[in-house]
Amino acid sequence: MKLADIEHKHFQSLFEITSICEPWWGLDRNTCDRLFSQREGFVLLNNNQEVVGHVTFSDYGPKMDVMIHCSVLPEYHTKWLTKSIYKQVFDRVFIDLECVRASGWAAVGLNDLTFHERLGFKIEGIHRKSLRIHNKYYDVLKFGMLAEERRW
Repeated sequence: MKLADIEHKHFQSLFEITSICEPWWGLDRNTCDRLFSQREGFVLLNNNQEVVGHVTFSDYGPKMDVMIHCSVLPEYHTKWLTKSIYKQVFDRVFIDLECVRASGWAAVGLNDLTFHERLGFKIEGIHRKSLRIHNKYYDVLKFGMLAEERRW
């Protein structure tokens, strides 16, 4: 498993991964392409060089904060997050982008609520009923990690 910088050529694969991993968004291909064209970050490649996930960044505040997004095909959930990949992702955030913090979120009932904490993020708050999908409301946990809290 390795990371590569996200490029337009990856968008079809990212659309397919989003459709599998986060079907509740119901994104069409054009919307998904537009979303990924506004982000920077990485695609996750398996040993056959196939795109199996992404770690992307949005809402960048120079020398302040960036929001991290992650989606990985289920069959790779326990295989992808190596120390090397963790270091590459957080080097981009804290060294290349010079952020003092990174942010993330997880929807209660939709996402793995322990994933961020396993990475070293801390829960910073809850936004009650702040996500609406198919006429159902979800609470969202907000997570943050300061540069000095990163593990490697």
